[in-house]
Amino acid sequence: MLREDDRIRTMFARGSLVDELLVPTMLNIYPEFKDRIYYDRPVHDRPEEFQGSLRYINWWDGSPYVWREKDYETLLAARRQGHLFSRKFDAEVDKAIIDKIAGQLLEIK
Repeated sequence: MLREDDRIRTMFARGSLVDELLVPTMLNIYPEFKDRIYYDRPVHDRPEEFQGSLRYINWWDGSPYVWREKDYETLLAARRQGHLFSRKFDAEVDKAIIDKIAGQLLEIK
């Protein structure tokens, strides 16, 4: 998906609530990714919650809770358990967590 920046901008730049549509849309365009990011069994940390998109959302501390830099280790633990996506991040609440994760992703790339 990182390589599809131009396509994503073209498709979603003028939309509303597009963050909810991005991943499902890209899976429809590139179905070969579905097996790599879609898991139809519960993940260990919340076995009662369906984790089909491998998302990690903290509903128990907010609706949803906005991740902060102090939550970085929690997010790393979620990643080790198999989560690939997380929400919710807000630069107006805590930009440092976004910068930290973005920096880590750039190192991996």
